[in-house]
Amino acid sequence: MGTVFRAYKQNLDRTVAIKVVSHDRVSDTEYVNRFHAEMRTMAALDHPAIVPVYDGGVTAHGFPYFAMKYIEGENLHDFLRRRRAIRQPLAVQEVAQILAPIASALDYLAALPNPVVHRDIKPANILLPSSDVNDPPALLTDFGIAIDRESTRMTRVGMRIGTDGYTAPELLATKDVTKPPQPNALSEQYSLGLVAFELLTGIYVRGSVTDEQWAVNRPVPELKSHLMHPADVSNIKAVNGVFARVLAVNPHKRFATASEFISALQSAAAAHQSANLVRDVGRSALSKKLLTLVATVVVIATIVSAGVWHFSASQWEGEDARLAGKFPEIVSEKSGGAGWQSTSCEHREPGTGELARIACNSDRLSVVIAHFDSVEARDAVVPAEGAQTMKSSRCSALTMPMESSDSAFGVFPQGDLSTYGIIVSGENAEDLRLKLPIC
Repeated sequence: MGTVFRAYKQNLDRTVAIKVVSHDRVSDTEYVNRFHAEMRTMAALDHPAIVPVYDGGVTAHGFPYFAMKYIEGENLHDFLRRRRAIRQPLAVQEVAQILAPIASALDYLAALPNPVVHRDIKPANILLPSSDVNDPPALLTDFGIAIDRESTRMTRVGMRIGTDGYTAPELLATKDVTKPPQPNALSEQYSLGLVAFELLTGIYVRGSVTDEQWAVNRPVPELKSHLMHPADVSNIKAVNGVFARVLAVNPHKRFATASEFISALQSAAAAHQSANLVRDVGRSALSKKLLTLVATVVVIATIVSAGVWHFSASQWEGEDARLAGKFPEIVSEKSGGAGWQSTSCEHREPGTGELARIACNSDRLSVVIAHFDSVEARDAVVPAEGAQTMKSSRCSALTMPMESSDSAFGVFPQGDLSTYGIIVSGENAEDLRLKLPIC
């Protein structure tokens, strides 16, 4: 396999990602030839959502390599894995914003005089930059060398058509179709549709069907309201219509372009786009992690296209103002203002049994405070085990790990604040929850 390293390249005077042929493949002539072909292909491409290649060569030990732009951040596979752990889907508009640059890149590849087919659209090959404000929310990488023999199907020895779990149905050989067609823009669009469905629901579609269904009787997955972001539930019929088309078994029933698919997604959810949302082009679409506390599930996180969409700062109102007044050292003076530990605080819709909820988030920390309508409602979400008591001269609280997440901790004040609950999640949450200025 190809292996990627972070390195500093002197002749370029910059940090780069170096992709090198793995030692167990360096003697495989066909593999090395394909490695060089990937380098030449990527070096010839010019699109803002495709990771650029700078140069290449052979190391002193005879290993072919090429240098790419280094992208600080994570890939979509790791992002999805974290999302599943906290059981919270993205909203349709958020998914569209993340995948729009990828769709644009696929359309660019298809429109080239000599069209390029990526062949392996999947979450692991989509990067989410976290540092460079000039990067789009997502970038496409890996044009055909990092092969996993067990998870990759091939049309002939050494030629991949894509990772099985994201391969379009028309590309799979069956007893009736022994020579399936080559991948094209429509099969790439299908793969992108599966990625979008997974972002919206957390469901890996391949894992939800049998081998026979996947190969010869591929179902079109449907969104269920309980799996969707609350903002999209009323538009479920329209959104399902979009997926019925992009994931159609017949490729000719799909959209004309990948960008048309994204536009259809945006249109399906447009009715729920808040009028007071404004674009902030200075940050990436995934720069904040938002954790939300729900009475029935206890803790759920939500990652909004934070930094891309945010509420304008305004005075807290009603029950939010009351909640903010109880925790002035945690919550900002205004909605959208700076809170504890450099977080940004915003209103969240109250859950069952709640009067108000405010979330204060940064890219490393989330603090969600809920005001319940009774002590009984608050205590109903307190885990039964693992509680410790936090005490100061002014107040006390129970704190414990939350059962639904390894990185989330609950803090439940006692006495006059016994109708409030706080969830702390993120890096160093275990230590930071002990420092919460709750009284």
